[in-house]
Amino acid sequence: MMRKPARLALIAVATLLQTVPALSQTPAPPTATDAEPNICASEPRGPQARDIAAICKQGRDWIAYFSAGDIDGLMTLYTADAQVALHGQHKLRGRDAVRAFFAPALAAKPKVQFLLHVEDIRVHGDMAYLVSKYWYISDSQDGKHYEDAGRSLLVYHRDRSQRRAGDWKIQVDIDQASPDVTFPVPASAR
Repeated sequence: MMRKPARLALIAVATLLQTVPALSQTPAPPTATDAEPNICASEPRGPQARDIAAICKQGRDWIAYFSAGDIDGLMTLYTADAQVALHGQHKLRGRDAVRAFFAPALAAKPKVQFLLHVEDIRVHGDMAYLVSKYWYISDSQDGKHYEDAGRSLLVYHRDRSQRRAGDWKIQVDIDQASPDVTFPVPASAR
């Protein structure tokens, strides 16, 4: 029998897939006049505003922890059974594997810039998902420069434990290269 968090994550991904146009269609590249607003760039409104604001804050916290090299802070944002799939990397299962992957990079303390343009956030009870464009730039202390851009899908689970009642945690984090997310970074990314 499938565990409840895994079953809920599958429901969230299925819901997302229902909102995506058919894969056989190739949409035209967006132009400056039809660009989507960055959801986290302004105060959310509506019945789910509190949850959307909390998820946006969690994204800002992720960037702050990563930029500061704070692996312990970063790990507070993931569920114990988190799954992370970064393009070009093997899938990570569990907070320990996520820590082991990120710890060396954060310990090296590179100068980083991580920008997001959040395209969509949907909340369904104790599950939510976020779709964003991202741009990552780093310069290591040994002079290596690295740039990466693409899209992320994050599935969140609301933590109902006594200590963290109601906090959103990342349960699934998937990044991919995307031909419509490239450098230079647009002004809408924050």
